[in-house]
Amino acid sequence: MKRKIDKTRGFSAIELLTVIAILGILGLAVASFQLDVFSNNSVLQKSLSAQQDIRSALKIMVREIRPAQSAANGSYAISSALNNEFSFFSDADNDGIPEQIRYFLDSGTLKRGEVIPTGSPPVYNPLSETERTLARNIVNENEDIFLYYDGNFTGTGNPLVQPVDTSQVRLVQITLSIDDNILKPPATTTSSTQVTIRNLRGAQQ
Repeated sequence: MKRKIDKTRGFSAIELLTVIAILGILGLAVASFQLDVFSNNSVLQKSLSAQQDIRSALKIMVREIRPAQSAANGSYAISSALNNEFSFFSDADNDGIPEQIRYFLDSGTLKRGEVIPTGSPPVYNPLSETERTLARNIVNENEDIFLYYDGNFTGTGNPLVQPVDTSQVRLVQITLSIDDNILKPPATTTSSTQVTIRNLRGAQQ
């Protein structure tokens, strides 16, 4: 006599627990994968943002440093050349009158200051300086953001020693490192460039 199979029999408790466990493991795997994707995407976005910030800041600085010239009152083209601050005169807005431009670090933020001369004869009043941010999360503040070289520099050699004689400066090297959290990825983004001051290349040292 054949035994009839009860097709309406449900899952046993063990089978049900097994299915639940498998689904739980799959769910955790999917969730972990999604978290990894989001985390990797966040790291990539931060890295790209840091690269963009550095490129943008360096582009502005090179564009304004290269044509540095004497001030409207006859002052020398470079007014200060420090490790984390560089001040010079340049006609940034192409109006025929050089402004005093200052790049400096303020609590991890790279800023640009500008003084427009007023009066006759022209006066550059430091109290009238306007500031704007070029890049945030600068982490190489304990290193030299600016290095300066004289007319003998051929691509290798030591920079001018602080305090720098501004009349000797012919080339400025700028190095920026950005990292919003050095304890977490992505790694610190660093970029460096060199800019020759055109109007000083042939000047006597």
